[in-house]
Amino acid sequence: MAVTALPGSRRAITRSWRLKRDSRQRRLRSQSGLGGVSLQILPFRLSPLLRPLLRLQAHLLALGTSAQRGAFRAGRTRGGKVDFGQFGAPIITIPFNYRIVANRGVELTATYENGPFSYYGNLAIAQQQAKGIVSAQFNFSPDDLAYIDSHSIVTDHSQLMTASSGMSYTWNGTRFSVDLLAGTGTRTTRPNGPPNGGPLPSYSQTNLSVSHIFELPGLGAIKVRFDVINLFDEIYLVRSSTSLGAFSPAFAPRRTFYAGGITKEF
Repeated sequence: MAVTALPGSRRAITRSWRLKRDSRQRRLRSQSGLGGVSLQILPFRLSPLLRPLLRLQAHLLALGTSAQRGAFRAGRTRGGKVDFGQFGAPIITIPFNYRIVANRGVELTATYENGPFSYYGNLAIAQQQAKGIVSAQFNFSPDDLAYIDSHSIVTDHSQLMTASSGMSYTWNGTRFSVDLLAGTGTRTTRPNGPPNGGPLPSYSQTNLSVSHIFELPGLGAIKVRFDVINLFDEIYLVRSSTSLGAFSPAFAPRRTFYAGGITKEF
C-alpha cells in the first residue's frame, strides 16, 4: 500500500506494508527508506471476567421401570450448567456457568386410587456437584473462585432428600385432602468453611384442603375451596444468605388460611 504526502509538505514518504502470519503469532512490519519499524501483535484472549454466558451442554442417562401403581427412576447428567445467583439487594438473579456438573440420584413414586380414596407419594435422593465457574466471575470473591476451580462443591439449591405425599377422600361431593412436604435442607456456607459446605436444618410442612362442588341453576358446577398452608406453623429457611450466589435469606410461609377460592369450569 502506498501513501503519498499532500502537496505543500516538506517531503513525500512512501511506505510499503507487509503482513506475515505464522501459527504462533501475528507480526506486522513496516519498511521505508528512512528505516524499518517492526510491530509485534500478541494473540488476543478474552478475559474470564468478560466471557459471555455459555450454552448448557449435558449428557443424560436414565434407567428405570414403571407400573400402574408405582415407578422407579435413576439418572445422571454431566456437563456445563447454567445457574442463577442474587448478587445484591434487588431480587434479580444473574446467570453464570459451571465448567463441570454431575447429578446422581434416584426417584421413587407411587399412586393409589380406590373409589373415593386416593394417595400419592414421592421420594427423591440426589446430589448435584459442580466445579469451576467459567462466566460472570466478577460476582464472586477471588477465594471462592480459586477454591471452586480446584474442588467440587454441592450447588446451593441441592438437598440430599426431598419427599412429598398426600391423600384425599371424597364424601357427598366434599373432598378432604392433606399434603406433606419434607426435605433435608438446601446448602449453606459455614464460618471458615468451603462454599455450600453444609446443609440447612431439615424441615416438614403439612397442608390441609377442603373443597365442595355446588350445582347452581344457570351457572352449572361451581367449586368452592378452603386451604390451610403450613398447618403446624413450622418456621424454616428455604434458602440461606451465606450460600453461593445468595444475598438474602428466604423463609417458608407461616400458617396461612385461604378461604373463598371459587373455580368455574367451562
